[in-house]
This record gives sequence, C-alpha cells and structure tokens, in this order.
Amino acid sequence: MQVALKRLHYDPGPADGEYGGGTVEAVEAFQGLNHISQSGNWGPSERAVLNRGGGTPISLVPAGGSDRVEVDLRTQTLKLYRADQLELITHVSTGSGRSYCVEGECGNKAITPVGSFRFSWRRTGWWESRLGKLYNPVYFTSSGVAVHGALSVPAYPASHGCVRIPMHIAEYFPSLVKRGEAVYVLDGKKSVGPLPAISKGPPPTAKPAAPGGDTSTTTSTTSTTSTTSTTSTTVPPTTTTTSTTLLPA
Repeated sequence: MQVALKRLHYDPGPADGEYGGGTVEAVEAFQGLNHISQSGNWGPSERAVLNRGGGTPISLVPAGGSDRVEVDLRTQTLKLYRADQLELITHVSTGSGRSYCVEGECGNKAITPVGSFRFSWRRTGWWESRLGKLYNPVYFTSSGVAVHGALSVPAYPASHGCVRIPMHIAEYFPSLVKRGEAVYVLDGKKSVGPLPAISKGPPPTAKPAAPGGDTSTTTSTTSTTSTTSTTSTTVPPTTTTTSTTLLPA
C-alpha cells in the first residue's frame, strides 16, 4: 500500500510496512481526493479505488503555470506541479472559519484567503508568529499566510488561516518551490483571478522558536468546512534543517 501511494505521488514516508503517522496522513489525502471519509484507515473502499488505478486527479487551474501549487479547501489537499506534471499530493489543514482573539484583539476570522498568490518570503526551522508556531514557513500573502509544517494537521480545517502540512513533508517542501511561483487557493465557488506581482514588502514578523504546536490563540464561535475529491505524488528525500536565517522564497 505504501509503495502504491508513493507511485501515485503521495508521501507516506519510508515504505517500511509500518502504519505510522506519515502513512495515516497520506491515506487521509487519498481518501479526501477520492470522496472517502478521511479516517486515515485503509480498508476495502480504499483498495477498490486503488485497484481501479487510484483515480486521476484533475488540475483545478490547468493554465495556471507549469510550476504551481493548488490548495483545495473542499478536499483539504495540496497538489504541487513541476513542469506541468503532478509531483506531490498531501493533505492539509486550512482556516477553521472560527472567530478568535489575539493579543486582546477580537473579531478576527480564521480564514484561508481564496485567490491567486505567489510565494514570497520563507524562513527555515521553527518560528513563532502572533498566531502560533510555524515550521519552515513559505509565505504567500503579505499578512503572513504561509504553507508550513505543524505538529497537528487534522483532516479538517483547524488553522488560523495558514495551510498546515505534515512535518515530514515540511522538511523538503520549501526546496520544491521558488520565489514568485504561483499558489492557487480554491473553494469551488470564487474565481481565483489573475496572479499578483511578486511581493516586495517586508517579510511577516516572526521570531525564532523552539519546536511546538500552532496553538497560541483562543478560538470561539462558528463554522468549519469539511472535504473530499481524487489524487497522486512523488516523494523527494527528506532533510532536516535547524537554521533560522530569513531567505527570499
């Protein structure tokens, strides 16, 4: 099963026969893209889809550039394309849609913005923003929304607005994307629009931090959306880095 998921461009980690966290996360992505309840468990429904070829994921922005990232809020998945070829699929956790307070300021909404963006700044290692801790963040909005690793990446929207990815994928994800490359966040309703210019402003504020979760604020009230849809991903080698240097993405 792990070998099959790797062939379809998911990343369950090493094909070692152990049903560890990386495998659970890859299965959740497979389930989401194939309209199966995202339990993280592998069973008859998953085997049936795999026996039919695993499904062919459809690009949501086929004319969006040969190197691009597509984040689907409905399925809570991220697909990465290189030279117009699907290279990576992972499950993610995006904005919960809830209201929250931070530093005495309330009335904020935990929303991942829909639209067309470009990767800009990045940081290496653990960093702390006003909304929580981020691992190897690669920012795509000037307000500090990033794709980043987190210790908690549930199979439902749970972040303050960032796109959380599993830690083993966050180890190498920044090496797959460059400054200025396209990021499309889609919800199936709004048009993403044209790509903006590359951000030239200062990077979002953050400070070096020790390893930890993305849980520094209190949340309250309403709505979360859930997910489901199809799949595919190659697994680059993982490397660990602990530097805290700010680099342009």
